This record gives sequence, structure tokens and C-alpha cells, in this order.
Amino acid sequence: MEFDVPNRTFADLLIKFGEYVEVLFPLSESKHVNMAWRFHPSKFKNTAPKMPKKEDTVFDVPVGTLSSGNNGIQCSSSLLAFNLDGEGGKLGVLPVDAHGRRQRKDMTVVCAHSEPLNDFAFFPFDPNLLATCCRDEKVSFVVFKVVTRLKLKLWRINNPLECASIGNAHAVLDLGIDLYLECLAPHRTASNILATVYDNRIGIVDIVQQAIALEVRVAVDEYINSIGWSYDGRLLAALGDKGRHGAILDPRSDKPIVDSLSVHSGLGRECRVIFAGTEKIVTSGFTNQRTQEIRVFDMRNWQNAECVQEYSPSTGVLIPLYDDDTKLLFLAGKGTNKLIITEIQSRTPIISPVFEYVMHDQFVGASLGSKLRLDVMNGEVVRFYQLAKSCINPVPCIVPRRSYRDFHADLFPETVGPFAGCDAAEWLNGSDLQPMRVSLDPSRKGELIANVKRNNPPQPLELNANVEQMESSKVTKDSIYQEVVIDEHANNSNGNAHILPPEPPKRQPMRVSLDPSRKGELIANVKRNNPPQPLELNANVEQMESSKVTKDSIYQEVVIDEHANNSNGNAHILPPEPPKRQTSEASIIMEKPAVEPKPDSPPEPPVRFRSATDASSRGTGVASRLSRVMSIVGVTSKYRHVETVPGGLHGTFTNVRCVNTRLPTESNGFCISSKYAAIPLAGSAGIVSVVRLGDIRKLPDGVVDGVQNHTLLTDLVWNPFDETRLACALDSGTVNVWTIEDNCKPLAELEPSAIYKVSHDKVISIRYNPCALDVIAVASQDHTLSVWNLESNECGWRTTPHGTDSSLAIAWSSDGRRLASVGKDLTLCIYEPQRGDSENALINRKQVLESPRAARVLFACNDTVIVLVHFTRSSSRVVTLLDSDNLEALHTTTVDTSSQLLVPHYDFDSSVLFLTGKGDRTITMFEVSRLSPFLLPMAPASFPNGHQAICLHHKIVCDVRAVEFQRGWRLTEKSLERLSFRVPRIKKELFQSDLFPRALATWIPAMSASDWFAGHNQPPLFVDLCPQGMQPYISSPVPPIRRSTMPIEQPKERLQPPTTIGDCRSEALRKSAREDRKLVG
Repeated sequence: MEFDVPNRTFADLLIKFGEYVEVLFPLSESKHVNMAWRFHPSKFKNTAPKMPKKEDTVFDVPVGTLSSGNNGIQCSSSLLAFNLDGEGGKLGVLPVDAHGRRQRKDMTVVCAHSEPLNDFAFFPFDPNLLATCCRDEKVSFVVFKVVTRLKLKLWRINNPLECASIGNAHAVLDLGIDLYLECLAPHRTASNILATVYDNRIGIVDIVQQAIALEVRVAVDEYINSIGWSYDGRLLAALGDKGRHGAILDPRSDKPIVDSLSVHSGLGRECRVIFAGTEKIVTSGFTNQRTQEIRVFDMRNWQNAECVQEYSPSTGVLIPLYDDDTKLLFLAGKGTNKLIITEIQSRTPIISPVFEYVMHDQFVGASLGSKLRLDVMNGEVVRFYQLAKSCINPVPCIVPRRSYRDFHADLFPETVGPFAGCDAAEWLNGSDLQPMRVSLDPSRKGELIANVKRNNPPQPLELNANVEQMESSKVTKDSIYQEVVIDEHANNSNGNAHILPPEPPKRQPMRVSLDPSRKGELIANVKRNNPPQPLELNANVEQMESSKVTKDSIYQEVVIDEHANNSNGNAHILPPEPPKRQTSEASIIMEKPAVEPKPDSPPEPPVRFRSATDASSRGTGVASRLSRVMSIVGVTSKYRHVETVPGGLHGTFTNVRCVNTRLPTESNGFCISSKYAAIPLAGSAGIVSVVRLGDIRKLPDGVVDGVQNHTLLTDLVWNPFDETRLACALDSGTVNVWTIEDNCKPLAELEPSAIYKVSHDKVISIRYNPCALDVIAVASQDHTLSVWNLESNECGWRTTPHGTDSSLAIAWSSDGRRLASVGKDLTLCIYEPQRGDSENALINRKQVLESPRAARVLFACNDTVIVLVHFTRSSSRVVTLLDSDNLEALHTTTVDTSSQLLVPHYDFDSSVLFLTGKGDRTITMFEVSRLSPFLLPMAPASFPNGHQAICLHHKIVCDVRAVEFQRGWRLTEKSLERLSFRVPRIKKELFQSDLFPRALATWIPAMSASDWFAGHNQPPLFVDLCPQGMQPYISSPVPPIRRSTMPIEQPKERLQPPTTIGDCRSEALRKSAREDRKLVG
């Protein structure tokens, strides 16, 4: 490589230097991607699922709670097959677009086996061919016939909605083995190839020959649990021994075992393996602590996992489903209601989180729908099917765009078509031809993105049970679409293949195009000697019913050319014409629309925008941020892509020891101020260790120093207005207040600065008033709820909110006026202690709980909403939103199922709710809204190990320049880790005023204790968080409309009404305007 310095610019020299370095130190393609990843963000990063309405789902389906090892549901381009509850291995079959109530009598039931199914799957290139296997029977193939030209040998069904029971299989293959069949995997590129698993062997079955063509033995201790083909059809991945061992296979090679790998360390009942493209595999299993685990392996190093990601402890496996076009990986946990959407990348992070959605029902199974069924004109990139206990939910996953008027080609690359690349014999002989790809553009519907030989058109498919007839028919890849041939004159002006139906022996039903630009055009052949009768749409319903109006009749002005009987016998398609046009007897006459479109300028479809909704209050702030795409994906939170940044080595206290893990459920676990963290230690002495947050280090060994309360600790909290005063509630009925000072004196030698005897029984919970200084609420085991003045050491108010039951949790409103208490009597009580005695102070009372196990309560959305976190009778952790005025339920969401209560933490300024429990590895976050949808999901935070509790700082501690809207700490049994919650923004040098409104000053008191008990109410204080010298981010204002200051000449009186040319200044301009108006019409 040479450098011609005199004749080259500096830029040319840099380019040449880069080429020279690349020759010396070549980089792989992934390295180039990593270097420029910042400038190429994924367009699917904002993919969001949209839960369908009930009328769009399939409900009342008898699925039940199945304990099968398969995915529970499978989808083809035309059918849905799913497990049914009851005896034996039965499958329910419905059309893929079915919806509404579908009971057992409303579907086709396949009585496949006498025992529960091991696995079942559709063939990708024959949407009506279904394979099933069971432990006690052979492999069975069942064919559903939707098009009448398909012939069946043993049974025949014209429509899956005939609601018949099928007991006779179309073909039964005897593989000549005596072992149990575990799982199936149809080939991705070749037709009539199926991989089956029996014991520790994998057999490649040729369906045409009805025999095992290849067999591979895998070195596993027990048996193989899951298999999956690569997307190019060359390799096969296997996972056995309940996820511990795996293998990569090349079945056609002389040495079929490419590599063996050790995968998961746990012993779960189920495991899964799939290919993510052609170079990566994704495995799903468990750790040795029963935690769900996902591992990603790359072909460059099969031995070591490229990425390991742990999720929640559970007994149900995560079902991985991968879409190769979008690179999205869907994880559905069996027995849970969480759908986790991630993206597989070639750079770090390999598993990039996209969205975590909480479904209404728990997963029994899951599957992805066919790409050919997507609603591409509404941004739907993937359709996800959830199989629940009694319903099937089709969930569209949508990428938001400003407009959906045009087809977004960047979101929909050419996808695998319905035609296989090769047949079974060709693949077994070494062929790796890939399937032809098709475009999802509605304007190019049906075009094959491949060269097709014109002189050898494909033949229609006729499935027969006789193998000789099946083999002699030489079924090609185009045979799934019956009677579709490619016009030999397809080299027309636009260069696209024009797909025409052949000449049918009988009159064929008319068809319509799915292209929105060709709405209503008839593309079927109409036999001239038997034309259809004219239809006339009238407002009379009886006439409409009697005329048997079809789906095509809603499109008006559909006319078939009278000269359609051309040489090939196919109908020529014409656009709508005015009713003056002469039509033949084969024409379809429709009612003329009220406004006739101009033939030379057809109206464009409107751009679908959602208008913004104004909202002034903080509680309805979400409604004021409605964007133009929310009509598609719904209202989303601007904190949705929150990044939870852990402290790392420089933000974590290590060597934390003797953490108390047995605090009462009413306690939050630990607490922090802006300066210190108080960590309760194990033991009966009530010792609390205090660490200085500004001095992050490894804590010293030896005896852990701390303040000693000499009795069991029940709760602890820092004074919000004094970062050095710590209040500790004890089971002796006292509250000790400690003052922590920065000196060398050991904490064990400190004495309480104040001791308050608040009860004769155990203190359950204590909470400081957020506005008044030295006002604290105390809930005790003696069923009392009291408010104390710590300044005068007096009880200013006392009541028994729950009779003979005690409180589970208490909380103040943000203005410090109302006090909420939820108790074991399942009721929620709202008080205003400043009103006096308990009868006058009680505002509202209502039963809100299902179980008295545990609960939390807090105020949100400017005190207009009450957030209640509790258990159901089935141990599900639930979040309920109540109207603070009448305690009516606004919304209820089931988060998950666990034995530990979710502890809520709320940020007033952002309306973000943080939810986590003891032992959890994740922090679930929602933005709370007073309006629907009430809880806006945000990206959850996941950690490698479980924690005891988290705690949040005051807003004044946040680093606004780093777009950090909240900061907290996470306590584990061995560490105390700092957490930073940030929102990704580009222009961080500007103050993000939309994320940082005027903050509630929770660290500044609004009044004294004496003023509060005297009945005075001061509004809470708000401060501006904008740092000095930082400019706010403000969009460019719309320039005002400049109007002329010239006097307006009054028009003279006219006999005729004024027209659009009345403001013209001369007769010439008037004449010109008149001419223009005539041209316009």
C-alpha cells in the first residue's frame, strides 16, 4: 500500500491509513459493528406489545392447567393447534384468525393419542400438515384440508370449523423402533424432512419414504429434551439431561457431532434450545438455585457461553421464541404472566432488553405467528400467541412510527416464503438451497423474490396416503398454493411476476386483493357462461340478508371488464368507474357513493395521528404527553427505557456481614438518609450498623459496630429533615431516636438522644410526617394508631382504626394532612388527624384486601390515587390503584407469584413506582397515572443475585447532568450497592425539563409540629433542580403569524354573494382568479 502525499488531501491520507492498519490488523465484521454501534441504533428497540380486546381473543377455550413438556400451542399460516384439557392427547384446531367464544363443540378436535402428547408441530411449507408424537404410540401425521381440491385417503375435512372429532390419522409412520418419541422439529428449508428424538438418538425422517434416513447418537446421560434447526437448515442443536449437556450436529456429515457443550447447572424439569439465526443458539434452563437462566452460544466458540442472563426464581421454564427478521427474542415463563422481549445483538449486550409486559393471564404455552399474516400497515412486526388456562391471546408487537400511511420497508425485510428450497431427497443429497423469499409490501403481494423457471411451472399438491402416489407426484415447493401458476409473459413493464390462476373446470369463487391500494379489485376468474347476478346494497336489512351480501360487497364501484374473456381466460381487473360506464351482464352493480372521487386525482388515505390531550395537574401528567403514535401502541412512559446503573467496584460497600434477614414483614428492611445508611444486624439486641455513604469501601473485619437498642428491632426510619437522626421502633413499645455524629467514638458507646414510650405492646410501624417537623405516626400491636409530637413528647391523636385487629401498613399523603392505614381486618381507613377525635377524623373506610398476610399502602399522583400492594388468596402479588376520594378501584395488576411481599417505593416528581421484595433479583417499575392505562410499564432492573431491600434518596441527591431522576441503594446479605436510575437522552448538556419538573422538597419542613397540631396547613415546598449555568432544553417556538398593517379596503356591495376572488385588487387579477376557479371545478 502506497501513500502519494503531494497529490492527496488530508482526508484521503486518513482513509489510506485506515486501510493500511486494517491490512496489518484485520478486524472481524462484529468488531466493525462494535466500533460504530452508537451510530446505528436498532429500529426494533421501541417494539411494544399491544394487548388485544377481549372480542379479538379466543376465550372460554377448554385448555386447563396442563403439565406437558411442549410449548402448548403451534401456529401455521392458516391454523392454530393447541392442547386441550381432558383424558388422552387431544388437540384443538382453529383458524388462525378465529376469535370469540370457542368451546369444545365449536372447534375441530384431533384425538391424536390415548396418552398426553409429548410434542406436536406444523410443517413450515405445508400449513395444514401437523405432526404429533406420544410415549405410547407411533408418529402420526394429520392433514387438514381447507381447499376442496386436496384429496384424503382415510378421512376428509373441508373446513376446520366443521367442529368434528378426528380419530383416524391421514398416515401412520412406523419407524421400526421400540423407544419413546420425545420431541419433533420440522426442517426450516426442506420439505418432508422431520427430526425426531428417541432416547439419546436423533433420527432424520424422510416423510415420503416413511423411514429414518439419518440417525445420530448424542452423548448424554439420560435423554434429549429439546432440538432445533438452524435457519439455513445445515445444523441441528440438541439439549439433554434436563439442560445440562448439549451438542451441535451436522446430520449429513461423516462426523455429525460438530461440538459438545456444557450448558446449565440446574436440574429443571424442562429445557429449551433454539437457533438465533445461523451462528448463535439460545438455551433456556435453570441454575442450581432454581433460577431461570438464558445462555447464548456463538459458533466461533461453542464451548463457552457468549452471554448468561438470569431471571426470576421459578419452577416454569422460559419458552424462547426467536424471530429472525427482527432479531427479537421472546421469553414467556410457564406459570407466570410476564412476557420478556429482548433483542439478540452481535455486540455487548448480547441480550438487550426491549420490553417487559405483564399479561392478564398466566402462560400455559406460547408461539409466534406466521409473518405472512402480519398487519404491516399498522407497524406490526411480530404476532405473539399466548395460550392461557381458558383463552388464546394474539398479541401484536408494534414498532411506533409517526405515520402508517406508507409501507415501512426498513421494518419488514423480505421474509421466508411458503415454498421450500428443496425437497427431502435433494436435502439428503447435500443440497442447501434456501426457500424463496417474499415481500410483505401490500403493493407487491404475491411476488416471488427469486427467479422461477418459466417453462416448468409447479404442479398442484395432492396429498394421498399412498406413498407411491406421493412420491410419483414430485411435490414442488409451489404446490402448497393450489392452482397458482406464473404467467409466462411476466416480463411486463414493471418487471414483477404477475400471478394468475389457471383455467378452472368449474366456476371459482371471486377473490379480493389484500393490497390497500387495490381494495375491492376482483382477481378471480369469472366464467362468462354463468355470470354472477347483480347486487344492490340498500339500507333495508332484510334485502341485504336476502341478497347474501359477501365480504366483497362492502367495497363500492367494483366492475369487471366486459372484455375480460381474453386469450388466457382470466378476468382483467379494472379500477372503479362512474356508473355511466356500460357494463356487461357479468358486471357487479353497486350503489353509487354519495361523493364520487375524481378519476385523475384519487384521494389519499388519511394519515393516522393521535391528538394530544391536555392535562394540567400532576396526577394526570401522563395524558399531557400523548404522542402521535399512541393510537397504535397506547400511552407509554417517557421513563420507559430507564437504565438502572449499578455502582460497580467504586459504588459498593463490600464485606457487609450479619445482616438481619428476619425482620417483620411490616418493616422495609433498612433505610438511608442523604448521608448515612442504617443496616439492622441479626440478633436479639436490636443492633443497627450505620455506614457513611460518602466513604465507599470494604467494611473492616471483626465485630460489627452499631447502636444497641437492647431489644428486638421492628422498624427503623431516618428523620427526613435531619440526616443525622435515626428512629428505631422496638417490640417493647418504645421508639429510640439516635443522633449520629462524625467522630471517632464507637457507635456501641452511644446512647439514645430521646426515648418515647408510645405503646404497651410491640410497635409495628413508624412514619414521619412529610411536611411537619417532628411529627411521627405510630402503629402498634395493641390495635392503636397514634400521632406523636416529638418536640413536646406528647401524643396528639390516637384511634383504633381496625377494631381488634392491628395495622399492616401506614402512610402519609404528600401534603401531610391525611393518614392511611390498612389492617388485618382487610379494610383501608383514611384519616385527617388534625380534625380531632377519631370519629371526626375518619374520612373513608372500605374493605380492599383479599388476604390478611401483608400489605403496603401509599399516596400517588398528587394524592389523588392510593397505591395498594397486597396478596391474593393464591399468593399472587397484586398492585391495586384506588381513588383517594371514594376508595373505588381504578385498576388492578398482577405482578407475579411469590411468598414475599412487594415493597413499594414512590418518586413523587416522576410518578414512578418501584416494586421489589425480599429475595427478588429484579425491580419492577411503573409510571402511575390517574388516567387509563394507569400503570405504564418501564424497563425492569435485573441483578445477578437476590437482595434484602432497596431504599431511595431525596431528589436533591440526583445527578441531573447525567439525567439521573432517582438514586437509591440495594442491600444484599454481603454488600450495599448504589443504584442510579437514568433516562437515556442525547443532549445531556441541556437540562431535561420534561424529566425534572419542580421537585417536591421532602428534605425541607413546611411547618413545625406545634403549627401542625394547631390545625395549620402549609402547602409543601417545591424547588427547581436545574443546575446553575445549565440551559434548559426547549424546542424551537413556532414563529408568530405576521399580519399586514395596511388598511383593509371594504368591498362594495354586490348583488351576488362574495366569492373567493373578492380581495383581488384589479380586474385582471379577478379575471385570472375566475379562470383558476373554473379549472379547479
